[in-house]
Amino acid sequence: MSTEAFLEKLGLAPGIDMNVVERLFTARLQNIIANASQSYDDAVVSEAENEIRGLYKGLFAYTLEWQKDTIKAELQRDDVKDHPDAAEIKKRARKAQAALQKFMYNAAIAHLHVVRHVMLISSEVEALGNADITKAKESTRSVADLGTTFNRNRKQKERLYETLERLKDAYIIVAPLEDELQEYERKIRAIYKKDKADKFVRRMKSTVRTEEFTRTKKFIKEVTAPKKRFGFGDNKAKLQAKEDLLRICNAILELAEANADTLRNPDYKLYLSRQEVESEYRYLVKKLFSIKEFTMKNYAIYMQHQLELLKGLKMQLDNLAELSDITNLHTRLAADPCYIMSDLRTVRNFESGVLDKVDKMIRLESSTAADIQERADKMVEDLRLYQRDFVEMSQLDIPETLG
Repeated sequence: MSTEAFLEKLGLAPGIDMNVVERLFTARLQNIIANASQSYDDAVVSEAENEIRGLYKGLFAYTLEWQKDTIKAELQRDDVKDHPDAAEIKKRARKAQAALQKFMYNAAIAHLHVVRHVMLISSEVEALGNADITKAKESTRSVADLGTTFNRNRKQKERLYETLERLKDAYIIVAPLEDELQEYERKIRAIYKKDKADKFVRRMKSTVRTEEFTRTKKFIKEVTAPKKRFGFGDNKAKLQAKEDLLRICNAILELAEANADTLRNPDYKLYLSRQEVESEYRYLVKKLFSIKEFTMKNYAIYMQHQLELLKGLKMQLDNLAELSDITNLHTRLAADPCYIMSDLRTVRNFESGVLDKVDKMIRLESSTAADIQERADKMVEDLRLYQRDFVEMSQLDIPETLG
């Protein structure tokens, strides 16, 4: 942004005093942040960032022009000269100016994001109503731990959804397998005596359930082989029954092998009946509704807790880099050295009142504006996940049975 465009945006004419520019610049900056803080649209925020970037470029360019003009006018004075200590102080000020300008811009972008987070989350918490957070205030740590539980529940919820969908498929697939197993049992009991029939029923189910299909095939040969002992062989009816039994056994084996991945339960055994699938389905649905109950009970409390933390971050940012204060500091840092500092008192006042403050501000590393913004962004990113979970759970509509 050119200096002319910058001044025009502020409604000012060229050559205006830096103090006037500072006041209007700060008002314009705060207006941009206030407008963007009401919007959920990231495009609006991006546009605000671009406008802030242009505004600062204009300010910094105008500052250089103003400094050149002011210094040129001061050099024409022959009535006073700088104090001997002034030269070093002015040199320090020139070096600090670029660092402060970078700090100012980062602080403004941080304010844009943090203020927006606080405004939007505040309105969302207000829409939730007044949650009972008495117990939460008594045990702050337990409220903070809710986030960990929400994250764990989300992972469990996704696994539950996946498993429930598989159980729906398993319920359909297991039906013909169950029918074949029932037919197998009827045929076995028609061919063999009770003790042996009971044993053969158990062995078939056991080997199929544990996916020991090699043993299943060996067992099928054993149970369907015709009895050929002279005088004690199978009659025609029994031979036909064993042929039917072989067909049924092969159907059971084929269904189990082809659908093992779908029919396999958490214990790595196959479901063999609709009742088994139904029982597991109901158990998992109860777990899902338990997650819903926890989410609906604790979401508002956690949101209020996180809002207080966001407000704390905003307070940290205000204490670190309140926009009007650092803009005023920039004006003094840029303007004061342009004038003659004829006495030591003026030099020291500038050093302690402006330069030392700037040096301290730009030396901060553990609590910079960018750090605060990053923490706030991460908090809200997590809150959006919790919000999605809350909406999803509030709209949960899933059959409690498969039958």
